[in-house]
Amino acid sequence: MRRKAGVRCFEARKTRNSGEPCLEGRRCFDLSCLLYYKSWGLTPMMTPMMISFDFDGVLASLVLGRTWEKTKAAKRPVPVVTPVVRAAKRGLAALTEGLRRPLPRAERTLRELRASGATLCLLTSRTGERIAAAERWLSKNGWTDLFDRKFYNEAGLDADRFKASVLHDQPIDAHIDDDPETVACLSRLFPDKRFVRLDHYRRKGPSAANIATVREWEELPAALSGLRK
Repeated sequence: MRRKAGVRCFEARKTRNSGEPCLEGRRCFDLSCLLYYKSWGLTPMMTPMMISFDFDGVLASLVLGRTWEKTKAAKRPVPVVTPVVRAAKRGLAALTEGLRRPLPRAERTLRELRASGATLCLLTSRTGERIAAAERWLSKNGWTDLFDRKFYNEAGLDADRFKASVLHDQPIDAHIDDDPETVACLSRLFPDKRFVRLDHYRRKGPSAANIATVREWEELPAALSGLRK
């Protein structure tokens, strides 16, 4: 006999045994719970989350390292030297775009999150011609349908400042990033939001009540559930 849809959702493993209510209640984000409800043709009573994801180091692998990826605040240009350096960086970045690969299990987890009802956003400090490169990468890997909204740093602002402006203006519940400085900065500015640092490259990072650190994509849903408001 089918269970009736209740006020609260239940984790699959607990429902089968004792029917204990999920600890997250209306904010439940346990994928096994959501898939269990779908198998019964029911809809869990929950508020879907809006989650934003960084691009480099989170969706796509790093090639030249984080210092090459993060957009910094513009400094006073040095005649001749600055244009040459920028041109060299653009050329090298273009050459390495083809070497970037999706991180393991990223697509599967993203599609499961979408299936759970979550709204997914791309939030990256990529600017200039690297925006088009990101779009090509998403298309090449068949990921154009994964994100409901995309936020690119078209104005070329400092990376942390740009992401902070988006998080301030948008009802984003959680942000996923790999950069320790960015996560530390944003978590202080937005104590009511959740932050998960994807530490795929094993770097020392910050700790706070609203920060979780995972090393693999498959750990992400559990980390989001563990960060309670």
